[in-house]
Amino acid sequence: MDVASGSGAAKDRAAWQVVVEHAASKTEAQAREVIKTWLRTGILLAEEYRDNTSRKMRKGLKVNDAKRPGRLQS
Repeated sequence: MDVASGSGAAKDRAAWQVVVEHAASKTEAQAREVIKTWLRTGILLAEEYRDNTSRKMRKGLKVNDAKRPGRLQS
């Protein structure tokens, strides 16, 4: 499973890279700001998960589907 990291020190799993991949017009700084905003508003959640490759617990980001734009709140 590929999980992105919100850590500023993240290299190969940096979440801002996913933003740039899907919104090529965004700079690294803009993409980092998007991730910060999504974490602050709860669209992204920081969670621990088990990495089966390294057999360690890691921190990663998960989308909160209930707060995803375009979804109706129930």
